[in-house]
Amino acid sequence: GDVDTNAANIGDVKKAAAASKTTVSVNKKDTETPNLVLEETVDPADGHTNYDIKLANKVNLGNDNIVLDGADGTVKTKGNITSEGTVEGKDLKAGDVTVNKDNKGTVNGLSNKTWTRGQAPVSGQAATEDQIQAVDTRVMAVEDKVADFGWMAKSSATGTGQATGNNAATKVGDKTEVEFRAGDNLTIDQTGTTFTYSLNKNMTGLESVSVGDVANDKPGIVLNGADGTMGVRGKDGANASITAAKGADGLIGTGTGKDRIVYETKDANGNPVKEIVATMNDGLHFAGDNGNTVIDKTLNEKLEIVGGADAAKLSDNNIGVNAKDGKLHVQLSKELNDLTSAQFKNGNAVSTISGAGTTVTDGTNTTQYGPKGMTINPGANEISLTDKGLNNGGKVISNVASGGDVDTNAANIGDVKKAA
Repeated sequence: GDVDTNAANIGDVKKAAAASKTTVSVNKKDTETPNLVLEETVDPADGHTNYDIKLANKVNLGNDNIVLDGADGTVKTKGNITSEGTVEGKDLKAGDVTVNKDNKGTVNGLSNKTWTRGQAPVSGQAATEDQIQAVDTRVMAVEDKVADFGWMAKSSATGTGQATGNNAATKVGDKTEVEFRAGDNLTIDQTGTTFTYSLNKNMTGLESVSVGDVANDKPGIVLNGADGTMGVRGKDGANASITAAKGADGLIGTGTGKDRIVYETKDANGNPVKEIVATMNDGLHFAGDNGNTVIDKTLNEKLEIVGGADAAKLSDNNIGVNAKDGKLHVQLSKELNDLTSAQFKNGNAVSTISGAGTTVTDGTNTTQYGPKGMTINPGANEISLTDKGLNNGGKVISNVASGGDVDTNAANIGDVKKAA
């Protein structure tokens, strides 16, 4: 029956064996090229059947999309082959392209043999030896040019410049180091590939410096360090050589001399003439008739020559200045003109001359001389002799000579007594 725990007889066993028959088949249709092979073998020991399923020597996948031939060891495909491992064995051929096993994995038959400059590359596509050779040829040509690349350099001079050394043209190649140096009194500043030369602010060791085209008789200056002179040529062609030398003492002399600026020119005959430059601290010595007293005045310092008179009461053309024996003589004219008055004084005695006349006094008595006469001690008892006559001020006229026989002569007392 169907109860699992019931005892089975021989008939039940045969029936179960017949119902348990196994059927194995390969390949979907017998008409297709078989990719699998089925082999059956019966085990003689117990009579059971073994089924071995194997690939056929030639496997066709996807209607000839991929064909694997075990007889000749080839793989054919209508599409691309992607490998995540290695391909070993004989040569691998895809179309006209062959991967050679015996030639250390080289690839032949590639069509990209040339390279056009500027073309867009195909990412991931292998380059051929033809293309590599073309690149190598160009690289070698460039290397040859680079090896021969360079520029010729030499030193030279123009104008007043100087070039020292052998001055030979020297080739500066690709890896040749060129050094730019700053010579005497020069400074070189490097910023990247820019080199800037400049003169030192403080130059030393120079023998001479020329400013302007002095060599061609043009205006300019020449500094000569050898003898400490400075040559100057002006616009009008005048020349002078300036230096420093021991010169005369200053205004207040010390007897040792003073350092001076000296410039040298030439006279009309071409002979050198030295001139010493004075400074504002130099000056002149002044003296009068009291020669022991000397007045020192520096340049641009005022010297006052005073007379003491009121500036509104001065006259002209009465004083002369004459040069004689290296001196200036200030002299009063012998003929004075346009004077208002003149006074002469000796102690109490004073004489005053004016346009109105002359007055003479000794401090007690005064006499006036005018155009109409003379008056002594003007006042109540004055004595005067004017155009109006003689006024003797009530005083005796003494020591009068005899008038003689001339009627118009004055008579003294003796003449009167004689006539009586």
